[in-house]
Amino acid sequence: MGYERPRANPWLQPRHSHYWTPHLEKLAYAQTVGTGNPIRETLNADIPLTIEHFRYFAGCLRPRKAL
Repeated sequence: MGYERPRANPWLQPRHSHYWTPHLEKLAYAQTVGTGNPIRETLNADIPLTIEHFRYFAGCLRPRKAL
């Protein structure tokens, strides 16, 4: 039994992060209710940064070719 490379999860792909952008207001409202932060701060900073972090780390998890 040797090392098995983990399979790529299709939902952890950068292309799936664009599904969040139409729902920014709903996500910001949920974040505001949950944390108490101002909705303006959440809408303009927290949610867009979350989406960018998701895109970055999803890109890191894509399978790489062996050299």
